[in-house]
Amino acid sequence: MTGLARFHNLIFGIRFRNPDAKKIREHQGFLFPNHTTYLDILVMLSVTPVRFLAEAGTKDRPLIGYFASAIGSVFV
Repeated sequence: MTGLARFHNLIFGIRFRNPDAKKIREHQGFLFPNHTTYLDILVMLSVTPVRFLAEAGTKDRPLIGYFASAIGSVFV
């Protein structure tokens, strides 16, 4: 999924800048992003493999639910 997210960002011209990317890649534990759009998810996936925690109702949303399931989200 990381490669696919990077490809998506390349195609749509999405650039991600992080002054300490190595720190994010080597982090072991939880990250709590403040999502402002669904693109945040693709940016996080492009940096490192991650798993997401999502509301159970997200699974039933058209398209978004499919992609959330495909990337291995945990629904609560």
